[in-house]
Amino acid sequence: MQALQRCTVHDHLVDSYSGQSDADAISRARQQIRKALAWVKARQLLGHEGYWRIYRPHISPGAFSFQEQNRWFPDLDDTAAAVTALIKEGTTDLDSDCIIAAVEWMLGMQCSDGGWASYEVDNNKLYINKIPFSDMNSFADPSTADITARVVEALSLILQHLDETNSKQRPSETRIGRRHDRIWIAVERAIDYLVSQQEHDGSWYGRWGCNYIFGTSTVLCSLEYFRGRNKYEVLDDVVQRGIDFLDISQNGDGGWGESSLSYKTNKDKASQISAELSGLTEAADSTASQTAWALMALVAYRAPSDPTVMKGIRYLLDTQTCREQCSVQYKQQNASKGDSPLLVSSGRSWPETAFTGTGFPNHCMLRYEYYRHHFPMMALGRFLAKAKKARLNG
Repeated sequence: MQALQRCTVHDHLVDSYSGQSDADAISRARQQIRKALAWVKARQLLGHEGYWRIYRPHISPGAFSFQEQNRWFPDLDDTAAAVTALIKEGTTDLDSDCIIAAVEWMLGMQCSDGGWASYEVDNNKLYINKIPFSDMNSFADPSTADITARVVEALSLILQHLDETNSKQRPSETRIGRRHDRIWIAVERAIDYLVSQQEHDGSWYGRWGCNYIFGTSTVLCSLEYFRGRNKYEVLDDVVQRGIDFLDISQNGDGGWGESSLSYKTNKDKASQISAELSGLTEAADSTASQTAWALMALVAYRAPSDPTVMKGIRYLLDTQTCREQCSVQYKQQNASKGDSPLLVSSGRSWPETAFTGTGFPNHCMLRYEYYRHHFPMMALGRFLAKAKKARLNG
């Protein structure tokens, strides 16, 4: 499991754009963010290695990996995260070789159903997971809503930039602009896929985070730019159903929590039994990371003064502790496992011992130690930025 644990590229990416959620935070930490992203850019995979080449030999390299030394299995999640972080940071030209190569790789890796998988293209023959020596039911790598949403969100930033600059120069005059139509076609197919994957209760399955809270958050965040645009009227109902799911999933303390047992619930089968059946998500005690996921989606569509949003923000504010307290609690709860957390002399974070990351559903759950810090920072930053904007406009 060492390779899973040394997710250095992934950590740098999430840490970078968690600090980009509010303009003031950027001004205070701009140098650190730029250093982190420079480190990430230097690890873009531009060589001839890669298992993905078996089914996509014609596309050029340009991806990023979850781990620093993993040159054979780059993934769509971290590649999309790299593009998102670099664009939001603002100093990387969209016509740069780095962005162009990453976008070309993502476009070339789209599956035939319109979605994106984690590592491969159209490896969707799920029956191979039924063979006796199947490794945690993970021989296949089909499209998933959360990975598709990550890519759509990254591409939406490019489309937004092109729309904003269209009045100054024609898109065809730039390298990224010449890819405008291809990006739109890919996004349209992806949105159709995301709409088709929505559960009867309004949620989306989360393959890489636990579970329906994570999946719903990633999809709702990715659709923000497209809702209300021509041809996307259907998204009004789709988004509202997702928001309704998050509303009813909120715990009494204002936070959100979901157990990994929700992976054992077959929502599709349940929906065939009763279209009215709801509440299939396995509720659990609130966690900082899952609360942040829900808030990021809600803040995208609701006013900062919304009662559900305010309750969630209050939960994060009330549960934040000094770093020493978080570490002591972690150490007490994990002493028998031999874990020894890092102690930092200053700063504040959130205690969290739940495994909210997903390796292999129903088989292997993961705890990313930075999730309890990255995602609350991101949610609070987005809330603060929207509150400031509302105050200025009001």
